[in-house]
Amino acid sequence: MWIDIVFRNAVISLLIIELFCSFSFCFAQNVLKKRIEVAIIMDCDRERLQLMKSSIIEETEKLLKNEYDIHFNVVAYAGCTRDSIQVLLNKYLSDPTIDLVVGIGQITSQFMAQHGPYSKPVFATEVFLSDYAKIPITAQRTSGMKNLSYIVSLISPRRSLEVFYKAYPFKHLAIIIDRSTLESFPFIQRYAEQIFTDYRTSFEFIPADSLADPVINQLGENYDAVWITAIDGFREKEKKKLYKGIIAKKLPSFSIEGEKAVREGALLGLAPENLYLRYSRRTAINIQTVLKGELPENLGVDLSTSEKLLVNAATASQIDFSLPWSFLLESEIIDEEKVKFDREVDLYQVISEGLQENLEIQIAKKRVDRSEKFINFFSSFFYPQVFLLSPHLLIGTNNQPLRTNPQRIGFLLLVVEQVVYNEAILAAHRIVKHLSEASRQTLTGEQLDYILIVTEAYIDVLMAKTIASVQKENFELTQENLELAKGRISIGYSSKADLYRWEGELAKAKSYLLTARQGLESAKYELNRLLNRPPTETFFTKEVDLFDPKLFDPSSIQLGKRFTSNPERLGKFGDFLLLEAMARQPRLKRLHEQILAVERFRKFVIRTYFLPSVFLLGSLNYNIYRRGGLVSSQGEFILSPVAVPQAKLIWFVGATAEIPIFTGGRRNATVQASEISLSILNQRKQQAELQIDADIRTNLINTLSALTNIQYTKEAKEAAVNNLELVQDSYAQGQVSIVQLIDAQQEAITAMERYANATNRYYKEIFRLERSAGFYTLLMTKEERVGFNQRLIQFFADDSK
Repeated sequence: MWIDIVFRNAVISLLIIELFCSFSFCFAQNVLKKRIEVAIIMDCDRERLQLMKSSIIEETEKLLKNEYDIHFNVVAYAGCTRDSIQVLLNKYLSDPTIDLVVGIGQITSQFMAQHGPYSKPVFATEVFLSDYAKIPITAQRTSGMKNLSYIVSLISPRRSLEVFYKAYPFKHLAIIIDRSTLESFPFIQRYAEQIFTDYRTSFEFIPADSLADPVINQLGENYDAVWITAIDGFREKEKKKLYKGIIAKKLPSFSIEGEKAVREGALLGLAPENLYLRYSRRTAINIQTVLKGELPENLGVDLSTSEKLLVNAATASQIDFSLPWSFLLESEIIDEEKVKFDREVDLYQVISEGLQENLEIQIAKKRVDRSEKFINFFSSFFYPQVFLLSPHLLIGTNNQPLRTNPQRIGFLLLVVEQVVYNEAILAAHRIVKHLSEASRQTLTGEQLDYILIVTEAYIDVLMAKTIASVQKENFELTQENLELAKGRISIGYSSKADLYRWEGELAKAKSYLLTARQGLESAKYELNRLLNRPPTETFFTKEVDLFDPKLFDPSSIQLGKRFTSNPERLGKFGDFLLLEAMARQPRLKRLHEQILAVERFRKFVIRTYFLPSVFLLGSLNYNIYRRGGLVSSQGEFILSPVAVPQAKLIWFVGATAEIPIFTGGRRNATVQASEISLSILNQRKQQAELQIDADIRTNLINTLSALTNIQYTKEAKEAAVNNLELVQDSYAQGQVSIVQLIDAQQEAITAMERYANATNRYYKEIFRLERSAGFYTLLMTKEERVGFNQRLIQFFADDSK
């Protein structure tokens, strides 16, 4: 026991010592940290600059928290005037409590970069027009000015103008610019005139303060485009109002502020990715480097990044603007879901509309209507047939000795005929009925085929959208890897061969993206054709939902999964669907009606051997007039008028029967031909049953495979993406070759494409399975769905007995 006591006391002592040492270390660490006071000078209290300030403070504190006790307690606003900046800068440079000075905003940064050297480290975060504004720079791309470190703005007005003009060759450009910036830098006017010399166009500056309306009012009809610079004086609400006003005037707009401005309503924007974050991190790294002993004037002034072209699809739609293909390929589309399409559709709506509007379906319906008219035609023979005739006759002779005086007779004849029995008419009536029903089943089959065709066309649009999206991601990944290659070259990990290879890969990525987008447009054209709509009509397609009760019956799907859980059950489920198909398939019903029609024709031919045709006849003859006669040369009547009945009204009734005695073997040949036709139709029916059985079982397996494939493709996609990230990191560190990264990227893109389309393929297989069984859930009533499920459950229950 005493050993346990000693051991327990020793453990407690060690814990106390460890806690004491840890506390002492932490206390000593905090005491030993050097306190650094940083003063921030900002152009003014504006939204964008506040975001920049917060980002710089966050990144610097995150980077230096374990090395220095950093403080940003001094934040001063210069009111966007150079004089105020000068006063504040002199104040903090002479303040012994301030260790570093950071300038935020274009005016402050520009002023700092132009007025060194300094007595303590000064960091300018955003210097623009460095190649024109007399900013100090060495051949090594450093400031070379004592205690001055600055960062060249990643936004290039020259490059922005080049992109904007390529997208829209404007003639007279309105440049919206912050008034304080324009007044602080008079050389901006000269710089603009210089870069505009390459374009056959003119421009005018529109100074902006903080309100949108005064700027919008100056955008007259003489302007055909608008270029917006950094308008820091605008709050978010006013910026949105400004872009809304520009849209109302149908003017294409370009903002150098990039993504944020494009999301607010600008048509185009060109800006580096993560702009604020890149400025902030570089500023934090520069501060750390100087605190460790490096001179500010020796720090590089450039940031490497890839530019990103952004397009607001909703704005483009509102101003009826269409970008060139090359821009659409390389740009990121924003607010595409807000585009005013001609219409928005879902799969159920497309199917319902197509059944009404598709031309092939309309033609098939007319064929059914035509066949029904033939039924009426042959039905008419079972009613009395009444005819009214009005003969007018001349009666004469050609005997030479006689002098001809033709007799003229006119009368009305009413004839009534009634079929008592006629096998040909009876057979024709029944045959036409069978053929009409066969035509109706053909229509049903064409409707079922059309539902499958239009469903696959709709899903093809969804899949084409997915492929275009994945290829866009491939394009962006290739751009990112191109930048990685540039970084590797700069630190000696790679040669320029990698750069050239990635430039080639980027060209291929553009080609793939172009092909994908062309495929999407083609898929949309085909869907419009099936709906009998203009090919260029725009529409937005909603995703298909497995739990949409208009399309699928969730209970049937669950039963299907339950009764296909193993190969034995799968086979029995196929047997059940085959039974359903035998009773539902329009193809089988059509063949059945055709067989009945041929059988009836065969009976007709045989019955003509012994069954006569019987008719009742009746007529009513009313004499209208009678003139003239025939006389001899002596003047005697040869044909006396008295010889013609003198009554005005004559009638008769009677019956007739006829039966063919000899037809030269025609009936035997016809019977034999009909028997051959029956044999052909029965064989076609047998062939159709075998085909339906094979289709059902094939589509059933394909549906289960597609369902299982969803999970597999998801896992493959996650693995491929994770692998790509690892290979990218290794490539950046010089540990793997470019070939390995290209392979990893291609594998990831392929896996993403397969996963994205796995669900859509599953939907296709469901519709194919239902078509092979001769029914669609979406065409069933609620009662029919319940009945189907009950028959399925009963089928398996009976089979298990």
